[in-house]
Amino acid sequence: MNEELSEAVRVYLGFGTASWPQADTNSLTRRFGNRADQLHEQIRAILNEAEQFSPDWSKSNLAQATRRADAHMRKVCPELTDEAIRAIVWAWSYWNK
Repeated sequence: MNEELSEAVRVYLGFGTASWPQADTNSLTRRFGNRADQLHEQIRAILNEAEQFSPDWSKSNLAQATRRADAHMRKVCPELTDEAIRAIVWAWSYWNK
């Protein structure tokens, strides 16, 4: 597991602290200092992957699609913790509501 990247995902999205997903580079910098830029780059790549996930909306409601997004992200990002995946899927669900 990549604990640092997983924590960075959570911090960047505001998972557990914000009412809706954020893109909080300031929190990332406060938490990770000079590593923030590199982590931000990795997070953007992960979130781009999440954004590319597109279910067949004619066959899925948001809850079903969210479960599929969770499975997809677990498959493509096995290095992330469960909490980081939940943060990504929380954001994906919010973006697709």
